[in-house]
Amino acid sequence: MISELIFNTCTSEKTCNNYITDGELEVTYKEMPMVFDTIDKFFEDSATPNDSFIAYCCSNNTLGAIFLLWALIKNRKILLLPPRDPKGKYKIDEIQAPDFCQHIISIELKSEGADLQSPATFLQIDINPHYDEGCAFSSTDALVCLKTSGSMSTPKIVIHSADNVAGNVMQCVSRFMLTAEDRVTIPVPIFHMYGFGAGFLPSIIAGAAIDIQDKTNVIKFMDRERIFQPNKAFLTPGLCEMFILTRKGDRQYQLVVTAGDRISQNNFMKFENGFGKLINLYGSTEFGAVATSDPEHPLDKRAQGFLKPLDGINTKIVQTSSSMPSDDESGEIHLSYKYSFLGYFDEKGNPVNGEREINDWFPTRDIAVQAPDNYFKIIGRCDNSVNRDGLLLPLAEIETAMERINGLNRVIAVPHGESKRGKGIVAFCVPEKSGAIQSEDVRQQCFAILPTYAIPDKIFIQKALPRLPNGKIDIQGLINNVIPQE
Repeated sequence: MISELIFNTCTSEKTCNNYITDGELEVTYKEMPMVFDTIDKFFEDSATPNDSFIAYCCSNNTLGAIFLLWALIKNRKILLLPPRDPKGKYKIDEIQAPDFCQHIISIELKSEGADLQSPATFLQIDINPHYDEGCAFSSTDALVCLKTSGSMSTPKIVIHSADNVAGNVMQCVSRFMLTAEDRVTIPVPIFHMYGFGAGFLPSIIAGAAIDIQDKTNVIKFMDRERIFQPNKAFLTPGLCEMFILTRKGDRQYQLVVTAGDRISQNNFMKFENGFGKLINLYGSTEFGAVATSDPEHPLDKRAQGFLKPLDGINTKIVQTSSSMPSDDESGEIHLSYKYSFLGYFDEKGNPVNGEREINDWFPTRDIAVQAPDNYFKIIGRCDNSVNRDGLLLPLAEIETAMERINGLNRVIAVPHGESKRGKGIVAFCVPEKSGAIQSEDVRQQCFAILPTYAIPDKIFIQKALPRLPNGKIDIQGLINNVIPQE
């Protein structure tokens, strides 16, 4: 169970002097039980029921991490949400906490600053104005809820048992070779599954020293890096790309994990040659970490995107019609896993799409190809495909093919408008050097690497790709600001 794993870390002689820091506040593992006791007393005084569901606006700092660990070690039922605006812009009734959560917890620093002996100086407990006791969960088990990103559809509430979270976390400790000797930097949100289940909790369970960063950029990251001296990191592809463009020096990490957006093969190799071993992580809110490129594989194979499932994860490819030529048949990848989620729930706490068994096959909506030795490679999203000449065309395959063009560093293909062949396709291309290649040059080379029906209708050369606050490419921004209005 996750509470026992956290307790063992806090009481181990090997890890007791390691710590969590955000650059301002540092708390060692041996100090945490004392802080947990003060939070216990604070909640007893507030008369907050031990079995109620709490919505936690999880701040990406030391205090935010400490409260998250307290909730887990106390087996609280908890839903992770983004932190409240630090300037107090949002009112409590504007926080999107579901009706089954009785209280909303947030980190709110008082004017006198945070005192670990007095949680009232940093913890805020509010009654959820939308709480409905008639829809409270009946389960007495420790549960962890997260919301899907909603990047492809309406966000869903995903329910995990604490035991299943612990099982997946231990798999990550093994795959990422995390130990108490490591110094891990985590500049990704710990209220999302990547930061929470793949980065933060595995590093805690391993007893590593942890540096948590919020809304970082390369300059801030380098300042903290000089002080903390990390040897492992969990980064977004966008931050990896910024390293390539702006960083100097030869600092080498033992391991860097990246997840979220696809990182191009070209950038993958550039990053590793400059900053140390890099591996891709494929996962989801529903399953946690699912597969990674194999840390033992040579660079060229890891850069190609071949993924090795974690132990106990079963995969199968359900074939769909794909227009792009491939050595293997592509299809939607389905997963089964004993540590997967319990199901989707609505705002009232009711199951969505019926009950599910843990070992049921789950359709991911990702298109993949099977490779030897149970490896697989993601080639796109079912939702991110277009119909051209009556065939399903994954846009990610166009991107991968075009990134092989000499002089191109990154390509984003998006559906836009209509064409004679079906849905229109626009490609945004980032060259390796400004002015080194023009859109017409790219188009001519596309005829040699893509079927005619897969060639984008319009090609735009960009110096860089705009990003959203979560690090993903701002597709809508590209469409609105780059494509001429017709």
